[in-house]
Amino acid sequence: MKKHQIHIEEKRLKVLNELIGKDVYIISAPSLYFSTSENVMTSSYFLMNFFSKNKLGVRQRKTFKFRSRLFEENDVDYYRIDFAIKKLEKRLKDLHDQYVFQNLSATISFAPSSRIEKIQVLNYKHVFESDNPDIENVEVDYDDGLLFFQENGKRFLFSCLHSISEESQFIREDKAIEKRIKGLNIRTEIKNVG
Repeated sequence: MKKHQIHIEEKRLKVLNELIGKDVYIISAPSLYFSTSENVMTSSYFLMNFFSKNKLGVRQRKTFKFRSRLFEENDVDYYRIDFAIKKLEKRLKDLHDQYVFQNLSATISFAPSSRIEKIQVLNYKHVFESDNPDIENVEVDYDDGLLFFQENGKRFLFSCLHSISEESQFIREDKAIEKRIKGLNIRTEIKNVG
């Protein structure tokens, strides 16, 4: 069986360390589709603003951007999580995107705010079984979501939407999170070790 493993690189995962201990106030998106029956929000990408201190101890606003992208390799489709943290939105546009930012017309409020305690990288494995005995089965193994845990006991999830639209999902409600992560595995966890 052929295997394709598509994991977030370790150096990219270290970027998530900056979110640990930070308060989440608002998540923004250029547009938002909300499924009331599923409690799932979908958009082309999500932005999460937070405050961080620079080397001098001065508080500055930073932005975490999450989106998912569809790839194909050797006739196998898979999704890739794409994220970045930048100080200025302009740098996020220049360094992270190959498309133009849209106006942010949707916001999701976290009231009251609460700090992020840990982040789990959730992994998806799937075997594409061939109907043709001459063609080998293929297993894909890729990171499919980021599950955030907050001090107040709440959780939220950014994940890939499995469709050709390259949209991402945001889920805040526990039952909807459990339904979405069923069948996913925790590949790694980022948390404050100090």
